[in-house]
Amino acid sequence: MNDVQARMSALQAIEMERDQQDQQWGGPDHDDKHTGSSWTLLLTKHVGRLAGDMVEDGEGDDHYDRDDLYRRTIVLAALALAFAEWQNRRHGWGSPL
Repeated sequence: MNDVQARMSALQAIEMERDQQDQQWGGPDHDDKHTGSSWTLLLTKHVGRLAGDMVEDGEGDDHYDRDDLYRRTIVLAALALAFAEWQNRRHGWGSPL
């Protein structure tokens, strides 16, 4: 898989996860009840899970459960996207940085 294919595959997985999160939690109606602090805590929790899995599995790429590592990475990226979407709705942001 080349660089472009790898990026497109990851973005597609993130988009699918975001859709699933919206279905599970209720979309913007639910997300907009969060605060910046609660988003930060949620993201930190998921970073901790990812890091914990890596520590438990041992050092080196051969020791990680690659499917679980990828899944947790996609969930984390989708949550970060949800936080960015929340900021866009709340503050009217949305233009490129």
